[in-house]
Amino acid sequence: MKKIFMILSAFCFVQNAAAQKASDVIENGIPVKSDGKLLFNFEEKQIKYDAAFFLSDTGKRSINFLSLKDSTIFLVRSSGIRVYVRPLNPLNYSYTAENKIIVDPINEAASKALVSIGDVLDKVTAKGTSGAPQTTITNGKKVTVVPECPEIETTKNKLRGVQDLLKTDQKEKINELFGKLKSVSFISFETTTKQLEPIQKGITEIEGHFTSIESELDQAKGLINSYSCPDPSPFVAQYIFNNLLKDLTALKDEQKKRLSNLKNMQSLVIATRDSAKDGTGDGASWVLPIEPTIPADEGKISVYTLKLRQAGYKLDEKREIVSVVPSEFLVKTLRIRAFQRFVPEVSVGMVFTFFKYNTWGTTADSTGQQYVAKPTENTIRNFNITGMVNFNYYIPKSSVHPFYQLGAGINTGIPTILTGFGFRSNINGVRRIAIAGGIAMTWIRTLTELQTGSKISGTDDIEKDLKYEFIWPPKPYVSIQYNF
Repeated sequence: MKKIFMILSAFCFVQNAAAQKASDVIENGIPVKSDGKLLFNFEEKQIKYDAAFFLSDTGKRSINFLSLKDSTIFLVRSSGIRVYVRPLNPLNYSYTAENKIIVDPINEAASKALVSIGDVLDKVTAKGTSGAPQTTITNGKKVTVVPECPEIETTKNKLRGVQDLLKTDQKEKINELFGKLKSVSFISFETTTKQLEPIQKGITEIEGHFTSIESELDQAKGLINSYSCPDPSPFVAQYIFNNLLKDLTALKDEQKKRLSNLKNMQSLVIATRDSAKDGTGDGASWVLPIEPTIPADEGKISVYTLKLRQAGYKLDEKREIVSVVPSEFLVKTLRIRAFQRFVPEVSVGMVFTFFKYNTWGTTADSTGQQYVAKPTENTIRNFNITGMVNFNYYIPKSSVHPFYQLGAGINTGIPTILTGFGFRSNINGVRRIAIAGGIAMTWIRTLTELQTGSKISGTDDIEKDLKYEFIWPPKPYVSIQYNF
């Protein structure tokens, strides 16, 4: 999480062939109605599906099973989706399933891109450069002084505090309790209950740790919602802070998932103990049913794997609790993702705009005394971008997708925030090419106390006197982007 508070001048995103990209969702995603279900069937030595299946459809229409490809992406409009299977002869086959929650790489990529935009805000909202500008007269010259706005530092410090709490990972404590669960003897109901008591105590302590983190996240959310600094605007600052908050929340969820896994293991042991006590079970084994609902939470992806396996758990080489799979017959993986009308996609490309800025150097007289030299005027007409975030409007099987975009320029010393609208092509030959236009909001460094001819001891005096000043009005721009 150190990336949240580091200044990045450029960045890149590396995705392997199996990683999901925004283009996969935009071009191949299968939307499912809010009350829809997934029905699977095994036939012709393959697993097939019907995503338009409704319980109320019985007797009203024939089921249309389609071949299920690996990594098929279903876009779910509700918080989850129920899964059903056609019954199989238990002497031949049985269905089991495994669901793994991962961070949505699409939203994660967008969050990383927004970090660079936050870095622009860091530059232009440092102490003495936040809040509404005021004009004062110094040495007969008008000087713009921007009063301090403490809300930015307060919010950033709260997010840093959450980050510090997340560094205290409970992984080893959870693994220790997991080892004790695996050692429960099942000699008798009383002995098993006694062995479970210290495990429950340890789980309660870990739950308290995550409760503290969630309380801090709620406080951070309150600070973000109440943000009122005029510069940068609440719209820009809240948007960026909310994405950073989402990033921290995702990390908390990832760590807390280990606790959820542990509690699931505890529940299995307790259920087996209770079954044995009532005389309805054999006391040492159980069968995991197919997951009834696949979650589709925003910012995450459910990677759902349908397969045959025996129940069992262990610690892998990374000391994570994982299931043991001694044998498999047929495996199919699909991805369940929350439906998003606007799908974020990070693109690279070129921006064309026009603005001028000055740079200052030194000059000296015959005695060696240095002065501020006459400024050099520079012109920017275009620059590269490595992290423009396009929020594509999702239209199934459309040749063109309109989008809203937000990004940051990476020219050294010239922070620039870009915002505009455009179109993304889904046409063969020009697929994933995007053209957009909008406004470029730019801050340039200008002298405050010094002026041309002022006596100085060297260039350090000039550097210390330079402050960022917003260029008004914002400049128009046109961008060409691509995403392969």
